Amino acid sequence: MATDMPVLSDVGAVPAPARRRPRLDNRYLPPLLITSILLTAHLSFGILEGWERTALAIVTAIGAELVMGRITYGTWPHPASAYISGISAGILVRSPFV
Repeated sequence: MATDMPVLSDVGAVPAPARRRPRLDNRYLPPLLITSILLTAHLSFGILEGWERTALAIVTAIGAELVMGRITYGTWPHPASAYISGISAGILVRSPFV
């Protein structure tokens, strides 16, 4: 005798979630793009005299945004925009063309 009734053990069963590939957060795409542009320009044309001041500008911009975001909003902001601003300031500070 065949029935179309579900078995009691199948009623509450939840299917296992499918495995997904690890994904890159979209907030990391602009910093990766600007970093690749900076590296390519420096290795091709030598636009920077050195990495020290550029790295200092990046760290300062990220630190300032984190501190001000924590004070203002009470949470830690994502530092992507500060990273891009730091790279821009670092390019302006250490460019031999200035």
